[in-house]
Amino acid sequence: MAEGTRGLSAQLLRYNVRIVVLNSYWLFVVPLVASQLIIFWHMAMESLNKGTAVFVAQTTELVAPIFAAFLCAQVLAPEYRYRLDDLVFSRPIAFTRTVVARLLTMYLFLAFLIAVMLFVYRVGLKAEYDLRTVVLAGLPSVLFLSLLSLAVAAIWHSPTAGTAVAGAVWAADLLVGAQANPLLNLHSYSVALTEETTDAPVWLVSKALLSVGALILALIASRAVGRPAGPLKWRNVAKVAVGVGLVATVYIASGAVYKVQRLEAMEADPALLMDVRRAHQLAFEVYNRLPVAYLFGPAYANYIGYPVRRGGIFSELQKGRQRMINQLSSVVFEHPRSRWADNAFFELIRTAGAITEDMKALKGTQDGEVVDRKRAIQYCRQFLREYPESPFAPLVAEKLMAMGASFQDEATQREGFEVLVTSYATSPITLRAAKTLVGYYVNANRTAEATAVAERVLPYASTDPSGTEPLLSLGDYLRSQGRVESARRAYERALEAARTAMHELQEGHLGQRGLDEKYLKARGQARGVVQRAQSALDALPPTP
Repeated sequence: MAEGTRGLSAQLLRYNVRIVVLNSYWLFVVPLVASQLIIFWHMAMESLNKGTAVFVAQTTELVAPIFAAFLCAQVLAPEYRYRLDDLVFSRPIAFTRTVVARLLTMYLFLAFLIAVMLFVYRVGLKAEYDLRTVVLAGLPSVLFLSLLSLAVAAIWHSPTAGTAVAGAVWAADLLVGAQANPLLNLHSYSVALTEETTDAPVWLVSKALLSVGALILALIASRAVGRPAGPLKWRNVAKVAVGVGLVATVYIASGAVYKVQRLEAMEADPALLMDVRRAHQLAFEVYNRLPVAYLFGPAYANYIGYPVRRGGIFSELQKGRQRMINQLSSVVFEHPRSRWADNAFFELIRTAGAITEDMKALKGTQDGEVVDRKRAIQYCRQFLREYPESPFAPLVAEKLMAMGASFQDEATQREGFEVLVTSYATSPITLRAAKTLVGYYVNANRTAEATAVAERVLPYASTDPSGTEPLLSLGDYLRSQGRVESARRAYERALEAARTAMHELQEGHLGQRGLDEKYLKARGQARGVVQRAQSALDALPPTP
């Protein structure tokens, strides 16, 4: 026993390497062949990959873990195959060290395979990637899936069971893992690279959680490998089923909570408000008929239109409009104080407005038009009374103007504009609405009213980048009317807003590798506004 209490000796390591290699040489051939096929496939797809680091990260986060799971499930395969369990467990050699020696063999072979693949990517495919980040991102995924495979194989004394369970988890993660739970999946770093996001804490948190899960699995496996297999009892099977169900429930629920919290941040950006409900639907369509939406109450479930089916979002207005109206109405009128009441009310107003325009354009029934127009306008007024602090309120006021314009109702247009100027003067939506109303008056040859509207909003114009285009348009109109100083003020605000946008883009892009298309397009638009505003200012006569 004294010999067995020493550290992991070279003799013990060589002995276990021979046991594993000589009895299961195919164990190393299968991953080796698979790795070569993956390399050849990436070479064939090089023209599409264009040197991106995404497929390199996928190699360490997806390919390496499934190889590791396959290898680690076979750690005690020779003993299980020849039913030497009792003999192994009673040998005067530290059994844990035997397992560690074999695991070390598996991990060294895996490290060799991945090193070869990364070398080929860097030298053969000229892929640019951060080697340290790619390796560190893949390590928690490898440990988690391999130890899961080892634990299951040790509990059931079946390498096939370990490989099957790990393979099922891996496949589920590959197909829906990032959508079901962005905080806990094997390839969170690859997802971050694909989405071109700089939100590093998301994938770092995911890796930390995987590391904790790997530690728990290591403790389970260390207890299971030294025990003989117990008899199969229904009670034990029931316990396992309940445990798996609880883990799956926590996994799905935590992913849903995280996604809802992230989506709520969209309401702080006026440019994203029109797509808030659709974003929630896209986030929850992965759950399909699972009642995950009810975690946030029945109001939320009706708001997103539960159950959200895949591919059903884009045809909702055409095929399920009445169902959508009923669900939104139940949120507005049955849960008026819920967190999602104003969101649902805004969507109901959009839908009511669409119905009104359809009836005007297609049906031509005067009575129906009047009824639906009054209903839609009534909804807008009720919203502005009950939810004046909602981020959707400026959009509702703008919608009120749009409905007035569609029916040539100047009083309703003016009503919506007055609400914006009075309560939401600094919102970029107010500038956009002013531009629309100016256009209405210009088309009616009422230049005095158009000029008054344009000059009225200028004192409140913010430097929000989304307001640059309306400011330029208002400046052009004021210059055409001889209002030089007002036009100068509009151009200066637009110039300041565009420079602010360029600064924010530059600050947000610091630390990123390369220049993505989205960033270049946004920077080009901001630069174009700067040039237009500066040229317009230079063309104005100097201030007396």
